Amino acid sequence: MIKKHKVILTTIISLTLVSVGTIGFSTWITGIIQTEDKAEGIGVNVDTSENQTAYLNVSEKSDEVINIVETMVDNTADGIKFSQSDDLENDFDIEFNSFQVVLPSTNTFTNYDSVSFTYKLDNGNLPTYSFQGTGTNILNRVTTYTYIEPVVSKIKLSDENYFELDTSVSGYNIYKLRGNKISFKWGSLFQISGSEKITSPVEFYQNAIDSVSKTSEDAKLKEKLNIMNEANIELNAMHEAFYSETSPKKINVTVTLTKSV
Repeated sequence: MIKKHKVILTTIISLTLVSVGTIGFSTWITGIIQTEDKAEGIGVNVDTSENQTAYLNVSEKSDEVINIVETMVDNTADGIKFSQSDDLENDFDIEFNSFQVVLPSTNTFTNYDSVSFTYKLDNGNLPTYSFQGTGTNILNRVTTYTYIEPVVSKIKLSDENYFELDTSVSGYNIYKLRGNKISFKWGSLFQISGSEKITSPVEFYQNAIDSVSKTSEDAKLKEKLNIMNEANIELNAMHEAFYSETSPKKINVTVTLTKSV
């Protein structure tokens, strides 16, 4: 009985030695193997190219100035007269060397359609006149008035009176300001009462003198003198508002591409 046990033990040991000596140490491998598959039905998105050009180029002429000088052609004898030197004529125009806007021909990004102008005198608003109780107020000044006003504050790029369109460059619209200039005009200080007509200073004050309706010659003379005195006060105020010999004043114009609301 004991001998039989030995045989079994020896056999088991022999098998064990053969197993170890034949394949060495084993390695456990875990994992799922799949070397090919497909993903189908995926949409494709590709970035598009969008022209976002919005270019405004404005350059004024060197030493560009405006002259706030009487625009009436002839002097007037009875009341208001003016003298004008040959080298200082009225010039309400601001002239540019270049004024152009460049936009994509489709303009889907920018949607710019206008040019706006902001006018400042030495970074302040254009000066105005208000009656301060000086003189007789025979011209019935009741509010604040402008001396001069810009002709335009906003222009549509599609306005052919101001802009010409150049499409010679593929993909772009180039808008060029006709004449390369914008202008001022006389302001509400010289608007004839009861009328929408705005005149030059001489024409305005002369109209007031011609409208004097007093019956006596003495009363007419006094009223005319009061008108001329008030004219002198107002014209000197305009001179001081725009001009200084010690510190010359400048008008600054800001031009901006804008979109309609």
